[in-house]
Amino acid sequence: RAWLVVADGAGSSPVSDWGAQAVVTGMARLVQTLGRTLSDVLDSPEPPAQARTKEWALLLDNHARGLLVDVAASERRPVRDVRCTLLMAVLCKQHALWLKVGDGVVVVQETAAPTAADAPPVRHFRTLGQMGKGEFANETTFLDSATPGDVQFGLEPLAHISGFAAMSDGAAEKLVSLDGSQVAAHLATLMEQLREDNLPRQQLTRMFYEPAFCHQSTGDDRSLAMLARPLARAYVPPPEPAPEPTPEPAHEAEPAPASAPSAAATPSAPQKSPQGSSSPQKPARKPRKKK
Repeated sequence: RAWLVVADGAGSSPVSDWGAQAVVTGMARLVQTLGRTLSDVLDSPEPPAQARTKEWALLLDNHARGLLVDVAASERRPVRDVRCTLLMAVLCKQHALWLKVGDGVVVVQETAAPTAADAPPVRHFRTLGQMGKGEFANETTFLDSATPGDVQFGLEPLAHISGFAAMSDGAAEKLVSLDGSQVAAHLATLMEQLREDNLPRQQLTRMFYEPAFCHQSTGDDRSLAMLARPLARAYVPPPEPAPEPTPEPAHEAEPAPASAPSAAATPSAPQKSPQGSSSPQKPARKPRKKK
């Protein structure tokens, strides 16, 4: 199993970072505790029913909200002081369950087979859930006030998925277009580095503070969590068409060989009599006596 959890604290809440940290830590612990139960649901070749998927999504949302209530109570503060959003994905062998409450972006990377033997695998990104913060600017939904209708969730088969990414809105404003139709090519580079185990945390930190990344930015907190799967896909050449049958050359019919007549059908030559006559020999008549 593998999982991603990103929680972004509300900018208007004084200690929202406490709530975000508690949600990330607590949800990761929950996934580990429910490991076998989650695997029974997500490792089946057949996807679970929609009602079952919704039941799991609301269970995770309810637990995250409870974590905020607990940290607020321990600090003797109202829950709105520690409020945050939630982005989450849990991957097993067959399927991935994703969850989104509030703003931010969840992205999935899909891999298709290459089109030629010497070509690399074809990968592209796709966003999950609805984009946008709300009806008005700087409006979003937070865990403490979210209703079941505010919880976005879904199930993704993993056969063609090579990566997941979850990012806060501060990171998404430079990596994903506003409508979610385009994802920056730099995210594909980061995903490939992660797949090769060559992506140190310091590189992400430097990226977030580069002048190009900060130019015309809202200054919102920037968080990015990624998961890359080593999904190798070999080139499968298309089947060759069956050869057409070659027509045989036409030959003129040869006359059938004449067969010799059989002995029974062969006429025999007439036998000559000893007198040399060709007619058969007649018996001699007796001479008549005269009276």
